[in-house]
Amino acid sequence: NHSSLPPLVTQLIKKMICWLFFLILKIVFTIICLLIGLIVVVHFMSEKTSMIYYGMSKKEELEHDQKIFGFSTHKMRYYTVQMMAFSLLKNKKRIFVPCDKVIKMYPKSFVGYFLKAGAYSNFSEKEMDEEKKRAEVRENLIKAKEMIKNFPDENRDNLIKYWMNEEFFEVDVIDMNEREYNSLVYPGRVNLDNIIEHDEGRLWTVSSTFHPKLGQDNKIIEIQSTIIKLDDEKIMIVNPADFSEKTIEYINGLGKVEYMVTSTFAHNVCLERCKENVWKDAKIYASTKKIDSKIKKWDGYLDDDTDQQFAQFDIEHKVIRGQLFKEVVLYHKPTKSLTGITDSNIDCRIERQLNMKIYSFSLGVYRGENEKYNYEDKSQSSNEIKYPLSTQSYNHFPLICKSPSELEQSINELLIDFDDIEILTEGHGGYIYGNEHINRSLEDVYSYTNTIKKWNILTRYYYGLLFLINANIHSAIYYSIIDKLTGAGK
Repeated sequence: NHSSLPPLVTQLIKKMICWLFFLILKIVFTIICLLIGLIVVVHFMSEKTSMIYYGMSKKEELEHDQKIFGFSTHKMRYYTVQMMAFSLLKNKKRIFVPCDKVIKMYPKSFVGYFLKAGAYSNFSEKEMDEEKKRAEVRENLIKAKEMIKNFPDENRDNLIKYWMNEEFFEVDVIDMNEREYNSLVYPGRVNLDNIIEHDEGRLWTVSSTFHPKLGQDNKIIEIQSTIIKLDDEKIMIVNPADFSEKTIEYINGLGKVEYMVTSTFAHNVCLERCKENVWKDAKIYASTKKIDSKIKKWDGYLDDDTDQQFAQFDIEHKVIRGQLFKEVVLYHKPTKSLTGITDSNIDCRIERQLNMKIYSFSLGVYRGENEKYNYEDKSQSSNEIKYPLSTQSYNHFPLICKSPSELEQSINELLIDFDDIEILTEGHGGYIYGNEHINRSLEDVYSYTNTIKKWNILTRYYYGLLFLINANIHSAIYYSIIDKLTGAGK
């Protein structure tokens, strides 16, 4: 009967039980990893594949990081993954541990200070006084900024563009106003109503925000909606966002919103809000019947290529098979535009909020050199074209990329069937013009399938386990459970 025990003893008993459980789990986990490791060790010795950048060897990864950043980022990226894990687990007590480790291990690197600024920006007004939070964010940004100033010119320009942006780099961090602060930490708040017309009177993109939970302004993700005017003057919105009143008014001025589509199973929340509060009569379509949604009745599902539900509007859809996201792309023939790719890759050039930059850095989306090039410049020759799209390093996990061969085949079929694409719009922001640029960018971003196709299933699971072990995800889960039970994680 624990009720008669002192609270301190009760907490100790809970800690001991959790500690024993996780010790046993860790031992079993380690044994399994060692057994799998024995099976694939020959493969590791021969391949020496980078787990951060697909298509590179470990040696090429080191050379690349030295050239672009001036230091190796391999271990550093694992600590950033751990920081994100503590954030997702809502363990605000330990979220600074990975940041402090990076600062201690890499005293000449600015990354630890950006991590710490990002960690502080995770706190809501209820969790931390807003003035204190801003002061901490500013202090760490100042330290990071001063360190970047000392980098060689060839490294510094790239780092400024990605981590800070040139305009902000010239601003005194201490005296920056509300807009300047938000432009670095929460640009999604500043860049609302960023509407771009790609084909006159027929195709637009809107950069806006996605709030996983309404009312939590520090938990926002930038996404991009694509708006298509159909032949009958009706409007289709692909991947609706949390539009501002001004944007809703603009969209209504284009025509009646008749259709709303979510092209991936993870982006239905905003569509639900738009259906409930804005365009109540619009017909709604999901990428899969397995979508997790409070909407029980959809007007259609796009997980069958043979059932072309928008053919009357010269829109053809195609399922990208072999991956978890269950993405569907839509090709609008009149504008030669492709839209719908959302979670399987990200445009590296978009200015994002601080924590999204940390996410991109930690998972290999941001490689440094992507920032240099103008991808809209069609005058570049073929061998000069660099690719703006990149993919997350967890895409090699068997649970994410379920069938590399099927995924590769889907992309090849897409490029063959839609061989005249001139505009590509991405679900998390960004766009590319020009058929050659688009084809080579898509071929490049999905080329990791060539690497993991060669691995057997044990190798793939081992890589996934090794990634999680290196990032200390098991420790993050363990400490978060302990802190929750003892009330120490607040």
